[in-house]
Amino acid sequence: MTNVVGMRQRQLAVIVAALFASLPPLSLAQEAGEMATLTKPQRGAELGIGYVSDDNARFGQYNGLNEKGAYGLLDIELNSRAEATGTWFRLQGRNLGLESRELRLDYERQGDWGLSLEFSQTPRYSPYTVNTTLTGIDTGVQTEGGTAARDVQLATRRDTLGLGFSKTLGGG
Repeated sequence: MTNVVGMRQRQLAVIVAALFASLPPLSLAQEAGEMATLTKPQRGAELGIGYVSDDNARFGQYNGLNEKGAYGLLDIELNSRAEATGTWFRLQGRNLGLESRELRLDYERQGDWGLSLEFSQTPRYSPYTVNTTLTGIDTGVQTEGGTAARDVQLATRRDTLGLGFSKTLGGG
């Protein structure tokens, strides 16, 4: 019985060794490149124009791209690091030209503490068009029959503001 177990362990060891031998070696240049990515600040901005070919209430229900036309696209990423203190400053923005925008600001001492401030907007367009004579739909005072019947597209927008703090505690 022990011979069978010992034989299976040797077979398993040979299979594991073959798997590791088939993996490509990780060169020192790759490791240095990965380390530089983690320690050197990256900056960038992307600017573009998007175009929606047709009105589509379902497609644009939560991103604001519900009407035919051109839309501005802007993403940013700014990073800076103080080498002497290990303090990072990061600013990230996504979809800044759209109604579904996000913006985040981080300030942190690497391995110690961090502060963050985050803002985002999320629109919600109803896929249905309402025909009504109601006036003051977006106010606190509404009047029925205050105007001729017209088509209205109902929408809401959720604004989110977040504040964060982190602290790394010592070992033990």
